[in-house]
Amino acid sequence: MEQKNKDHFINGSLILFIAVSLYAYAFWTNNGMRRASSFKIESNPTNNNLLIATQGSSYKDSLTILLVKYFKEKPVNIHVIDIKELKTITPSDWDAICLIHTWEMWSAPKVVRKFIKKNKSLAQLVVHTTSGDSEEKMLGVDAITGASVLTDLTVVAQQLIDRLDSLLFPHQSAAY
Repeated sequence: MEQKNKDHFINGSLILFIAVSLYAYAFWTNNGMRRASSFKIESNPTNNNLLIATQGSSYKDSLTILLVKYFKEKPVNIHVIDIKELKTITPSDWDAICLIHTWEMWSAPKVVRKFIKKNKSLAQLVVHTTSGDSEEKMLGVDAITGASVLTDLTVVAQQLIDRLDSLLFPHQSAAY
């Protein structure tokens, strides 16, 4: 009888371990982020080109809206994509690239790490990393860091706009 209880305990523990592992894997692969909607605003083929690669969340969606609202009034073609599409991007096609991502599982998302590693010397790259403690970022990357706090949106948007404006219009100053 004692062996039977021990076997049930082991089987139950194994089932619980598998269930928790599957849940953790599902959480890790989704990370609470949904795919960001992709869209383009193109006004003129001779305009500067801005790529915004982001993840889907209330904070990131709102930040993207502020950036698009500002740059659609300028001679800029804007493309917004989910960060998972970064692997299809040719950086030389863009005058400025803005990456907006969450620090996930103690690291930037794999697609972001690969993109930055492959294109380490990108002068046209602007990165905003969100994390719980608002300070996490990739080593060697000059990122604007912060937590996903909606009340901070205008401040973060202005920081990103200033950097993007200097890349898109190097002889002008930003005004928000």
